[in-house]
Amino acid sequence: MAVAPTSSSGQGFSPLGVSVGVCGYRSECIKYRGRFYKVCPTSAEDLSCALHALVGVKNDRGWYSCSGTSSMRPREDFVLRLQKAITYDQNDHIIFDESFPHLREKYINVIRDFVGNFLKRSSFFHSSLNKPQELHDEWLSIEPQSSEKEEEFLLSKKVFDCYLECISKEPYLFEVAEILLQAHIYGLNVRVITPSMERNDNSIVCPGELVDQNADEKEIIYIYRSKNFAHFERCEPVEESDESEVYFQQAKDYLLTAISWVFGWVILLLCMVYSFILRMFESDLTAGTYDAESHSTLV
Repeated sequence: MAVAPTSSSGQGFSPLGVSVGVCGYRSECIKYRGRFYKVCPTSAEDLSCALHALVGVKNDRGWYSCSGTSSMRPREDFVLRLQKAITYDQNDHIIFDESFPHLREKYINVIRDFVGNFLKRSSFFHSSLNKPQELHDEWLSIEPQSSEKEEEFLLSKKVFDCYLECISKEPYLFEVAEILLQAHIYGLNVRVITPSMERNDNSIVCPGELVDQNADEKEIIYIYRSKNFAHFERCEPVEESDESEVYFQQAKDYLLTAISWVFGWVILLLCMVYSFILRMFESDLTAGTYDAESHSTLV
């Protein structure tokens, strides 16, 4: 699915871990907009890590998870809420719940990428859904300039039903645009952050957010998308009083890395010296044996 970009960005780093005193477990720590955040372990049950990160609660083991918070799986709960918020009339025209003022916009962002990319590349769903390839082909046949036809297709019942069937299945992985849709459905403020794909300096950027202009910083849920873009995890802000410990742990990790690097080169150098001495010894031994044989022959 496509990522809904924003202009938000920040600088960050990824040390080897943060001390137990800060996080309570070994965890990655990042810096975004001048503040540190600890990346908390988040359940990937049912391949719904996005929902576990968004609406899950912290359990006794320190993991964010939806387990035990509802009788339904998070994926089922979201589908049910989405079906209540988006319905259609007798003419199969999509109707959006007016209590969600921006739902139409968020839904179209998700569906446009769904029919344009997901249905094209997902062979698993092609074999299990009702003619998804035909939907993709129909989408491609729409003239790029025909915004009216495009919107009519995206807001059709057949596309909505296909999308619901897809996201109901465990192999389907939610993307950033869908987290924004989910946050809208659940009435939450969310900001997704992830390592930059364009820069190699550990920059942390925000590929998508849904934040009310009057929302307090404490009301914003931070979700971290891993470097391999396959997992979402909840983030918690590090208290200012603990930031010095984060810096200390970062310096410690860098020092350990440097020591390991130097130790590795020292071992390599010693191996090279040992190999050289061994070859010299074997050469001298071979020369001595040859001289002895020559002397025996002359005698």
